[in-house]
Amino acid sequence: MDNVTHSLIGILQARTLRPQDKTSPSSKAILWASVLGNNLPDLDFIIPPLISRSASVTKLEYLMHHRGYTHTGLGAMVMAAVFSGILVLVFRLPKRIWWPRLFGVAVLGTFLHLFADSWNNYGVHPFWPISNRWFYGDSIFIVEPLLIFALLPLAVSEVRSRVARVVLVVIGAALLAYSWVSRTTPFPIPLVFTVWVGFFGFIQWKFRRTWPVTVAVATVLATFFTAGSVARARLNSSAQRDLILSPSPGNPLCWRFLSLETGADDAYLVRLGGLTLAPNGFGLLSNPRDCGYPLEGERTAPTRPPIHSATDARFIVTDEFRATVTELRDLARENCRFRAGLSFFRAPFWSGAGEAKVFGDLRYDREKSLGFAELSLTGECPGWIPPWTPPRQDLLE
Repeated sequence: MDNVTHSLIGILQARTLRPQDKTSPSSKAILWASVLGNNLPDLDFIIPPLISRSASVTKLEYLMHHRGYTHTGLGAMVMAAVFSGILVLVFRLPKRIWWPRLFGVAVLGTFLHLFADSWNNYGVHPFWPISNRWFYGDSIFIVEPLLIFALLPLAVSEVRSRVARVVLVVIGAALLAYSWVSRTTPFPIPLVFTVWVGFFGFIQWKFRRTWPVTVAVATVLATFFTAGSVARARLNSSAQRDLILSPSPGNPLCWRFLSLETGADDAYLVRLGGLTLAPNGFGLLSNPRDCGYPLEGERTAPTRPPIHSATDARFIVTDEFRATVTELRDLARENCRFRAGLSFFRAPFWSGAGEAKVFGDLRYDREKSLGFAELSLTGECPGWIPPWTPPRQDLLE
């Protein structure tokens, strides 16, 4: 999830745990331990510069180590212990009494961070070194407005700093305004956002309790995870190795999917498309092309139009990447960069020849140029490859 959501969850956690006197040093320390704990795992950006062979960190090194060691239970506890000690010193609290308390708050925050990151299709591997396996929720977009709008009113009422309040209000207003003016958010979703944030703003002003926000967050998660299960049931097929899902922000009816399949003829196939769970006649939300989630456009991957078109108007396959499992295995054996990338790539693709050879992950391939998860196959081998079990280990064995 994004760091705004992580921070808002941290404020909810602190509101639940700390005393009513919000001005005492111990209360402030609990707030900081909670908010920092919910963001500490994202300090993984400091790892690539420490282990890089070259003066500049490569994109491949970043991809391998993002959501890395700091996104594990062991790493989270180490960071919580260190930052709890720092907070004890900063707020001049009795170490013997307050370090264990702040450590408990901070480590709970780090675990909440790992839990929130498990909701989307990026994945986490929290059980290292016992298990290096990735886990994917495939149910929440990485920035979910319904969660942010439910948490914002509580956060605004809890923070003591006027500057922090203004920043939170500006973030909420900007996100709400963007939903109204952006073509990627079809009506009536912006109206839902407006009513949603207004309702929880009133509830927070009226009751000043955490239970309405907690219920709202649980409701959003239950709605998206249930809708994701329905979408998965509609898309599952016997040939699938993996089905990767991501909903449209704020809209549990619309889903983007990647279906990774193999066949007896050594085929490796990734289908890309969209699905809407809305019934026919439900306005714009009845057509996956109009859901607001960009399904079509130029890609780095050499995708082609689908061989077979869908007959259901609520389901569309926009394009396909076709290769062979043998190609994938040979490339993993012969190219150190591709082999290293497989520790992260869940839907790998590759293309080109000579200096133009590229590879990447179809989950995030949304532009013709090399974007977030597309790289050149030529170049220096990374020095330190993390031990994560490759998501496509099933095809390498």
